[in-house]
Amino acid sequence: MIEFSHVRHGNEMLLELLNSPSVVSLKTLENKLHLSRRSIFYVIKHVNKELDAEGLYEIENIRGIGYLLPDETRQQLAGKYKKDETVTDFASFFNSFPQFSKLAKNQRQLTEIFFLISRDTTSLNQLTNIFNTSKNTIIKDLNEIAVTLPNELFIKNFKSGKSIVGDETVQRSWVFEHLQSLLKLISPFFQPSSDSRISEHLQLFEKATGNILTDDSNSILNSYLQWLLSRIENQSYRLTADNAEADQSFSHDWATQLLKDYGIENQMESRYISKIVNTQAFQHINLNSPLIKKIQPITTKVIQRFNQKAGVKLPAEVGSLNENLTAHLASTYCRVKFNIRYHNPLLERMKTNYRETFELTKIAVAPFNKFVNSTLSEDEIALITAYFSGAMRSSSQTVLPPTPISEVLVVCSSGIGTSQLLLTQLRQRYPNVRFVGPYNIFQYENCSLKNIKLVLSTTSLPQKECPVLTVPVIPNNSDWEHIDYQLQNAGFTTFNLSSNFSQIKVSSIMDIIANYARIVDPQSLEQALRSYFKKPTAESKAGLQDPLLEKRVKLIREPMDWESAVRVSMQPLVDDSTVQPRYIDQIIKLTKEHGDYMAIGKGILLAHASYNAGVNRLGVSFTYFKTPFRIDDSKKDINFVVGLAPIDQEKHLELLANLLRSVQDDSWLSKLRHVQTERELQNLLVQGKLITP
Repeated sequence: MIEFSHVRHGNEMLLELLNSPSVVSLKTLENKLHLSRRSIFYVIKHVNKELDAEGLYEIENIRGIGYLLPDETRQQLAGKYKKDETVTDFASFFNSFPQFSKLAKNQRQLTEIFFLISRDTTSLNQLTNIFNTSKNTIIKDLNEIAVTLPNELFIKNFKSGKSIVGDETVQRSWVFEHLQSLLKLISPFFQPSSDSRISEHLQLFEKATGNILTDDSNSILNSYLQWLLSRIENQSYRLTADNAEADQSFSHDWATQLLKDYGIENQMESRYISKIVNTQAFQHINLNSPLIKKIQPITTKVIQRFNQKAGVKLPAEVGSLNENLTAHLASTYCRVKFNIRYHNPLLERMKTNYRETFELTKIAVAPFNKFVNSTLSEDEIALITAYFSGAMRSSSQTVLPPTPISEVLVVCSSGIGTSQLLLTQLRQRYPNVRFVGPYNIFQYENCSLKNIKLVLSTTSLPQKECPVLTVPVIPNNSDWEHIDYQLQNAGFTTFNLSSNFSQIKVSSIMDIIANYARIVDPQSLEQALRSYFKKPTAESKAGLQDPLLEKRVKLIREPMDWESAVRVSMQPLVDDSTVQPRYIDQIIKLTKEHGDYMAIGKGILLAHASYNAGVNRLGVSFTYFKTPFRIDDSKKDINFVVGLAPIDQEKHLELLANLLRSVQDDSWLSKLRHVQTERELQNLLVQGKLITP
């Protein structure tokens, strides 16, 4: 520590600036010192007064960048810098009573538990000095820790201080689970050197078994075994014999020899260490081992189940995915069997960035859950998700085709209907921009974004290597402005089809005409061209023709819940065999899983699923509910359900384009809300070109 400032946090700030060779940003100081912006300014102001009083140059504010300690001041303070001595073995560390700088609450409590497990006893005064805080804070910490500890452990008071006592294997498991985080927290005082004897034994284990540990596994085992061997020098911490059958595995024999080299003979400790080493990740496994032969068929079932649920075709029985996942599941099996919990530091990131893949993986591991007779934790699921995501990215099935043209990817959480509805609007409005998709969330998570300059999505997505803009299925004027802005930022030349496009196109055409012919009446020609470009295309003149359509237009007056409303709306399509009953079940299932994503705005629900979910032929139904309903926790009122039965990716687009035009017409929507009979509703649908009489 630096011993210079008398201002609270002053020495910590000076140490941070002294250890940094360049400018330190304000945000970095806030994070490192756990102080607010206002407090940082306060500390700097008063430390500068102290520096000035000593004739030293003050902390410099490099405007817009951060803070810097002048070289002259840096040299002077270096003499006042008392570098904390680091130790290389656990026994020395716990006996040295280090003094931590200010730690965040969760970091402090984690380290306090480590001390209370690893030392015989630790007093309140010692904890206060170690963690540089008040007794009241330590007491509050201990009360909170007591609640969060595993059920088998508790804090016990002794004359010389406090200690965590209880099941020895549970205490060890807690340390093993948190050791990587703990080593980072205590690194200013403790730098464990690799124990050569432990390293040699781990190499022997690899040679004999054919299972090669990853570098991380090797490192954490070396550190943990150092902690464990230091702990069981005290015989009171050693495991006592039970009546379990003798373990004759190589791992057990290997662990027995390891302990002998440290002068310890204890079969229960040998059994414990042999379990621990097999819970770690391997970069290569011996495919001929009995455990692997049991797990490999389970791995095949897991991959097959993932393929079935995700609709992909990853190789299930042979290849690197099966081998790598089998190696991983072997260590997973040991962790579950020996009740060793894994804390995945990337869990929340995986759940956010790969949420669809994560949920599919959770379903896919059912055969393994059955095999181990336990449900894998989300931390374990996140690890397996990484294998599937990696396999998907290396597979050509979700990689965009290489093209020199810059593109915009459209992602939609819903089915074919609403996705195409958004795409139709985008392509109409920006005909000079190449839009690709629609992709679902799962495809987006695992695809390459080569040549993609912008992603437009109807649902919130994690940011990848290009900008992501969340948009509604039916954008309003403000949404279109945002889309236009993002397209221009991405390097696309855009123009508004409803306003600027016609003028740009008309003026361009008139210029071309003028080069080859004399224009006698420019105003009339311009007006004629404008009228021509504003005419609807032949495709949009007529709605969907259907001799059975009268039966598919319903007006419902009685109140209904959302599921009943969907079933009533889709039932006419079942009655005339346009769809199979399972098609409605799929719509209900998708809605329960994903919420109100089929609600396209303005009170309209586009009820649909994939065309391979039970559609026999193209069809549509229209149902207006006088009493609005909501989907579960949604806040969107719905009173108009358009039931769509698509037969492919394109045949229904004419209907969607006309539906879009209608719902953007406030007059048409107002009439819809005031219909009183099914005949009025039919006439309105004809007017909106949604049906043809």
